[in-house]
Amino acid sequence: MHLSEAEIREGVRYAAVAARTLAPEPSPHPASAVAEHEGWRFCSSVLPWRSSGGAAPWSGDSQAERTEAACRAIAGSGVDVWGGDWNHAMQGTDWAGSTGGRAAIEDAVARLGLQVVTVGLLAAGDTQASIDHVAVSLASVVERAERVVASDERGRLSDHDAYVVPVHLALGHAAGQTCDAAQHRWRPVVYGLPTPETFEAAEREDVLLGGCVFWGESAHERCADCGIER
Repeated sequence: MHLSEAEIREGVRYAAVAARTLAPEPSPHPASAVAEHEGWRFCSSVLPWRSSGGAAPWSGDSQAERTEAACRAIAGSGVDVWGGDWNHAMQGTDWAGSTGGRAAIEDAVARLGLQVVTVGLLAAGDTQASIDHVAVSLASVVERAERVVASDERGRLSDHDAYVVPVHLALGHAAGQTCDAAQHRWRPVVYGLPTPETFEAAEREDVLLGGCVFWGESAHERCADCGIER
């Protein structure tokens, strides 16, 4: 487990990334943790809440300004998966966040090339939209996003629930690998929910998975070695 640099209180860190094997990396922000696992880079973050104040690790006079500052740092991190307690609902009425903060998060997500897959899920209590989120690479296929209620027979374990996103990260991605122009192994990129046959073709690298959504400028081919697209 790799922990964030900053503590929310003595002995308790803001965020962490956990995996059986991981390589810790420098964090773009003290309330975030970044680690690499099997070629993919994961970031876990807590973003400012309304009463967080402007003391370290935050900077700014309002929640929106503090969120904007944190998101600017995270947006340059180049991570493939970004999640955590963002303290903002990403649709509808936001009882916890701010309009400016939501816009800053949306901008960071776009700059990272991610998609937020927890937008429509509810928070604990079932009356408000979740402020805890997971965003994954557009070059991935999401099976589903689901909320796991944090309670047992004794009652609530936390005032936040857990959010689980089974995802197939696109094959052919090799972090930091580059190819000479003449050495690219171009493969067609397939979009939409893949069939079992498509998964088998992707495992053979006959095709590469491009995610659930096809945009007008989405790539048609990708190098199976370095991930460059055209």
